[in-house]
Amino acid sequence: MRARGDAYRNRAAGLPAALLAGLLLFGAVTAWAAGEELYAVDPAPMTVAECGRCHVVHFQALKASGGKHRFDCRECHQVFHAYNPRRDNYAAIMPQCGTCHDLPHGNKLVECLSCHDNPHSPLLLQEFKLLTNYCGECHRGPAEELAKFPSAHTKQPCAACHSQQHGRIPSCAECHQPHYTGQAADTCQACHPVHKPLQIDFTATTESKNCSTCHAEAFGHWTATKSKHGKVNCTVCHTRHAMIPKCTDCHQAPHNPNMLARFKSCLDCHFDPHNPPVK
Repeated sequence: MRARGDAYRNRAAGLPAALLAGLLLFGAVTAWAAGEELYAVDPAPMTVAECGRCHVVHFQALKASGGKHRFDCRECHQVFHAYNPRRDNYAAIMPQCGTCHDLPHGNKLVECLSCHDNPHSPLLLQEFKLLTNYCGECHRGPAEELAKFPSAHTKQPCAACHSQQHGRIPSCAECHQPHYTGQAADTCQACHPVHKPLQIDFTATTESKNCSTCHAEAFGHWTATKSKHGKVNCTVCHTRHAMIPKCTDCHQAPHNPNMLARFKSCLDCHFDPHNPPVK
């Protein structure tokens, strides 16, 4: 009787083990089949928007100020999600500027990230100290003008005016007072080229009020005169700054030869060309 009981218990104990083995085998087969199904497709590459789900800051920077860098992320990041701090391979997997850009600023400015510190906003340059001596490498025209036509502007570093960010064009009114009350700030450059401001250039229609600040006395006489000169704009006669015209440029010998022989200069009688009554 004892032997028969032992055999019964052994058979009972063996049933769960066999069942477990079957379940494990079934699970393995099922998992393998599921894995085959999961990896049975070739996934499409991630879109830029999908990259932006995790890399929000970079996506927004490119969106706001990416410039020509606003293209598919994978064109630069051909290797990604491969950083390993134990290998310290960050520099190795990051794209290099030289892959697309050769030496756009010459061989003196080769550390791209020293100025373009955020490649996702490449034109937002904040560090001007590094650029102070090198602006002329790209902006040769302004640099040559400042050197050829010395002025107070020549003594200023470029960043004194072009501050805050690269490419910023300041208003002249940030440093200079207007010639007259109400003068629009955007009219300054019509006469004063910013990189050679003393080479004053104007036309016959340049407003005479511009002359009034420096030439207040002459401007007062001109505005008060009842002569025909009061109807002629300053720059019609003074075609270049500080140029004093001859009367005969407009008036061809209005008097008889005897009078002209006696009075060699028109101003002997017409003593003030801005208010020219006869003595």
